[in-house]
Amino acid sequence: MIKAANHEEWGDSRTKKRWRFFSLALAGIAAVEIFILGAPSRNCPFFGLALLAALWHDLSADKLFKRCAGLPVDENAWEEFFRRYQQDIRTAICRVIGFSSNSRYNYLCADIMQKLNVRLLENGRRALLSFRGKTDQEAKAFLRRVAARVALTILNQEKNSQPPDSSQDMSDSEMYVDPITKDQEDYIILLDTIEQCLREVIHGKNKYRNILICKLAFIDGLSAKEIIEIRGLGFGTIHAVEQQITRIRGKLKAYLKKQ
Repeated sequence: MIKAANHEEWGDSRTKKRWRFFSLALAGIAAVEIFILGAPSRNCPFFGLALLAALWHDLSADKLFKRCAGLPVDENAWEEFFRRYQQDIRTAICRVIGFSSNSRYNYLCADIMQKLNVRLLENGRRALLSFRGKTDQEAKAFLRRVAARVALTILNQEKNSQPPDSSQDMSDSEMYVDPITKDQEDYIILLDTIEQCLREVIHGKNKYRNILICKLAFIDGLSAKEIIEIRGLGFGTIHAVEQQITRIRGKLKAYLKKQ
C-alpha cells in the first residue's frame, strides 16, 4: 500500500485506463449523435454520461472522501464512493461474521452496513475527514478497518444479548463464543491487515501457498523445518522455504515503507 512490482500503483493505473477508455467511448458516441446525426446535446444521453465519466475517473481517493464529507450531500460523490469501495467493505464485514449465507450471524450484515454508514456521517463526518491516504488501495484498507470495528462491536452486542440455547446440539453450542474483548478485536484487525498486505505483495501461480507459509511463519511462529513437514506445500528443502519467506519479508518491508 520497488516501482515495477508495486501492485497498488499498477491496480490504480489499470482502473484509470479503463475509465479513460469508457469516457472516451461515451464521448465518441456523443460526438456521432451531435455532430453527425445532428442531435442537440441536451437530448443526447451519452453526452451527460461522457461528462460524468470524465469528471470521476481521475478523482483521487482523498478528494472523493472530502466530497462525501461536504454539505450539502453530494449524491454523485456517494454513488462513486460505493461503486469503488462497497465490495471491500462487505468483505471486511464477512471476515468477522462469516462468508457463508448460512453462517450464524449472516443476518447482521445489513445492520452492520447501516451502522457503518452512520459512523461515516456522524460527528461532522469525522471518520471520512480522518482519512490521510491518497490512493484507492489506502482507502480500501482504511474502510476495511472501520468496517471490521463496527462489525465486531455489533457482534459483541449480539452475543451479549443472546445467551446460549441449551436445546442446541453440540455443534451449535461450540459455535457460541465469549464476547470479544478490545485486545481480541485489535488482534483480529491486525490479522486482517497482515492478510491484506500479503495479498498485495505476493503474486504468481503459488500465491495462496506462499501466503499460507508466511502466515504460518509470521503469525503462528512456525520454523522453516516445521513448515516443510506439512504435506502438500511442494517445497523440497528447508532452504527453499527460508528463501521464500526472506524474499516475501523484503517485499513487505518495501511495501510498508510506502504507506
